[in-house]
Amino acid sequence: MTFSHALATLCFFAKVFPSCLRHPIVLLSLLLMFNNAFSQSRQTATEKKIKTPDPLLVGQQIPKDFWVKKHLFYINGGTIRKSLEEYKGKLLILDFWSTTCAPCLTHQSDIHAVQAKYPTQFNIVMINSTSTKDDLKRIDLFYQRNKNTYFKNRDFTSIILDNQLQNLFPHIGNPHYAWINKLGYLQIQTF
Repeated sequence: MTFSHALATLCFFAKVFPSCLRHPIVLLSLLLMFNNAFSQSRQTATEKKIKTPDPLLVGQQIPKDFWVKKHLFYINGGTIRKSLEEYKGKLLILDFWSTTCAPCLTHQSDIHAVQAKYPTQFNIVMINSTSTKDDLKRIDLFYQRNKNTYFKNRDFTSIILDNQLQNLFPHIGNPHYAWINKLGYLQIQTF
């Protein structure tokens, strides 16, 4: 990622989430996020012995099969298998979360408001990976407890029990965000 890409992303973030940039902690987090984007490096040969896909680095194009791989989606208490093809062609923000992550839950109303305001400019897909130790029962309980508050008057949709996306965008802790631009390149991600 070049400095100009980081600056363009920050400008987009400032336009979409203007009130967030007034908080020094958010601004510091964004600056650290950009700093981390510049200092990423590839895994060593000994770390690659495990048969998992290489993690994507900022600036790399996502794999060709990214859009067609099927994922298990949880939608308002039910599940369905589908691909990410419907999200191709505009900015896609992957929002990694877990049922034990309080910030993951509290920001959902803000995310929904921004997505409703700019429906044609980007999509957000929530992802609950297998690394969170959440299972279908726990995710369903999470939804049932929060459907009348945080998810009131809207669908709760998330990829669940995922390890494919976790391997492409590895991280420690949640929330974690990976931005894929409309050309299919990893634009930025948090750490």
